[in-house]
Amino acid sequence: RRTIGLKKDEFFLNRKRVTKTEVTSLLESAGFSKSNPYYIVQQGKVNALCLSKDAERLELLKEVAGTRVYEERREESSAIINESNSKRDKIQEVISYIEERLAELEGEKEELSAYQRCDREKRALEYTIYDNELRRAREQIDSIEAQRSEDASLVHDLHEQVRATQDEIEEQKQLLEGTEADSEKITREREGAERERSRLVSHRAKLEVDVKEAKERVGLDAELQKTLEAQAAKLDEAIDKAKTELSSSVQPRFEAAKDSADQAIAKQGKADLQINELLAKQGRGQRFNSAKDRDAFLGEQLSGLEHSIASKSEGVGKLEVRVEESTKEIKSITKAIKSKETEMKKAQVELASLGKDIAKKTEKRHELAEKRKLRWQSKQEVDDEVRKYNDELSGFQQDFRSSMPKHIAQGLEALDKIVREEKIKGYYGPLVENFQLKNAKYRIPVEVAAGNGLFHVVVEDDEVASRLIARLSKDNLGRVTFMPLKQLSVQDLTYPKSTDVHPLLKVALEYKPQMEKAMQQVFGKKLIARDFETARQFARECNMDALTMDGDEVNRKGALEGGFHDERRSKLKAYLGIIESKAKLDVATKKQQKVQEASLGVDTSVAQVMGEIQREEAKRANLKMTTSQMALELKQAGEDLSGLEERLQTDKTERLPAMHIELEALEAQADSYRNEMGTTLQQTLSASEMKTLATLKGNASHLASLS
Repeated sequence: RRTIGLKKDEFFLNRKRVTKTEVTSLLESAGFSKSNPYYIVQQGKVNALCLSKDAERLELLKEVAGTRVYEERREESSAIINESNSKRDKIQEVISYIEERLAELEGEKEELSAYQRCDREKRALEYTIYDNELRRAREQIDSIEAQRSEDASLVHDLHEQVRATQDEIEEQKQLLEGTEADSEKITREREGAERERSRLVSHRAKLEVDVKEAKERVGLDAELQKTLEAQAAKLDEAIDKAKTELSSSVQPRFEAAKDSADQAIAKQGKADLQINELLAKQGRGQRFNSAKDRDAFLGEQLSGLEHSIASKSEGVGKLEVRVEESTKEIKSITKAIKSKETEMKKAQVELASLGKDIAKKTEKRHELAEKRKLRWQSKQEVDDEVRKYNDELSGFQQDFRSSMPKHIAQGLEALDKIVREEKIKGYYGPLVENFQLKNAKYRIPVEVAAGNGLFHVVVEDDEVASRLIARLSKDNLGRVTFMPLKQLSVQDLTYPKSTDVHPLLKVALEYKPQMEKAMQQVFGKKLIARDFETARQFARECNMDALTMDGDEVNRKGALEGGFHDERRSKLKAYLGIIESKAKLDVATKKQQKVQEASLGVDTSVAQVMGEIQREEAKRANLKMTTSQMALELKQAGEDLSGLEERLQTDKTERLPAMHIELEALEAQADSYRNEMGTTLQQTLSASEMKTLATLKGNASHLASLS
């Protein structure tokens, strides 16, 4: 059996390993030789054998009979014998050399025994010397260790002082920045207040001048008003007295006298007309020769009189109609004037009400303006606060980025953007974002224990991790370490039961249950020890990393780490600063939004009040214009009413009675002409007519004296 592998080629015979040479010899002894290839007769071989020479046939027979193998074995055996003889000679030479060397060694044996005895003494002395030196060295080491502990404590105190001083410097810087910001704000407020004060002083001076002038005008106007009021009171008293006297005595007498005068004038007119008729009749008796001529003349005159009577009657009718229309128009105008006066009073009341409303709203606008000013100041303060927290957040974010390698910072920023854009689920962010410290005193040991593990990215499974890795690699966006929760495998750990050490994961951190594997991966084998010696002891016994509260770490493989921790490059401090600044910024931002909403509400109220004031001012201006127009219309209506009343009075008291008198005179003259027609023509008046004429002349003279 033959076994062939990548690095071996072995032969087995009856389950025993043999060499290739032994296999070849076994086969040759059985008649199978690698030099005898004639078990299968090749084509043309028989013909070659028939035509071969005697020497070739002899060689062939020797080869078939196996004599060549014998000769080869004999030659090989001869060579082996010669080689064995040569080796035997060499061995003999070696034996001779060994015998000579043994003789020499027998002599050196006694020297070696003496040397060993001296060497033991020497080593005993050296051990004593080394033991003394070791004891002195250990004493020096203990002294140096004690000195080192004191120096370390001193250095630690100095570092703490430096850290406290740096923190105080940072606080003072922040306080200084806040003070400078407050100073700038106070300066801006002072400048604004100064400008406002200057404006108000100027406005006050102007108002004082206006008030002084107004007071002077009011004083003069008050005196003039008092004088005018006194005169008006006297005039009102005189007018009332005159009206009373006029209505009680003068007006009735005037009416009676006017009626008497009108009657006297009418009688005088009739008398004059009768006198004229009688005189005309007397003249016609002398003028005409016959009654026929007279009647013809009287007919013509009567025709003219009838036309005049008709025209006069028509004029009287028109005048009466005009009087009636004027009366109606006067009533209508009077009613319209009363309506206009009512509307004007309403408008004046509304104007007064609008004036009061405008004054109230103007006062309200001033109050809202002051309130808006306070809101603006509050908004400025909140804006300064938001700006301050934004600056703090930017500083902590810069410190956080500088505390990690560049490729990790670049990768984390890219991951946030990728997850936001592609809305990837199963991404939980860096480990530092998935736990909280139970107490701030554990910050340094937690940071030392995790190292850059704080920036390992926690995801749901390897599918999410592969997707994010592919995107980061494609765009060369940095490198980060992923921890897929489903693929993480953590072993159950047994922590030491001691009051000197505690599991860091249990005493220092709080996290969600789903983050258990990730937290175990980073913090599972971390212990927090009481001091450095305790940390060394339990790190060696428990095969875990042990840390002190100062951040000194004893690795489970024996390495020691520790020393000064620069607070300015602290990862967790920067991250906690980011969280705190974000919380403050959120509170300040919400406060800013509330202040902005309140300020916007005040601005809206101011704008609303201003709009109402403008609308009411426009309404008041419109009412003033309407009132002025109504006053002009009332004045015009009053003038029209006075004109109509005067015309009506003239028509009723003068023109219409005169026209009636004229009409009656014409009718009387016509009646006289009719009565005269058909009578006998007389050269003189009759006695009765003469008597009537004399009586009428006497009455006319009397009436003329009365009028």
